[in-house]
Amino acid sequence: MLCQEDAKRIVQYSKYPPVGSRGFGPMFAPVILGHTTETAYAEEANEQLMVIVQMESKGGVAQCEEIAAVDGIDCLFIGKSLSAYFDQNDNTRVGPFDLAKQLGVERKGPEHEAAIQRILKAAHGAGKKAAIFCAYLAPSKDTTSSDD
Repeated sequence: MLCQEDAKRIVQYSKYPPVGSRGFGPMFAPVILGHTTETAYAEEANEQLMVIVQMESKGGVAQCEEIAAVDGIDCLFIGKSLSAYFDQNDNTRVGPFDLAKQLGVERKGPEHEAAIQRILKAAHGAGKKAAIFCAYLAPSKDTTSSDD
């Protein structure tokens, strides 16, 4: 995720018309899900679809407040952390490897933590969810704020 315009395009491509421009091939889903009309299916799908954007770049962090404010974005996902598997015994919060690499900072260092906290604050400030990959429970408890 690089900028607010990217976030707007993601929402546009994720939702059915008239909200977005996602392709519509209603051969099976409306019937399987019990809808009698294609319109009812599209409306419900647009309401229930969760749009999650991955925050793992300098541009994404720099514009996280603007990205979080985009109507239709439901969650900011903070990178991924395959390295979480290797820090299982130290019980510290494990930050996402991709975000640290993109920022050019040390994983779990102060700049990395500041970026994670900025994304969390942006998400919560916009009334959105924030998520982070954790391979086990302890890091997730340390990463979430008290209001999450």
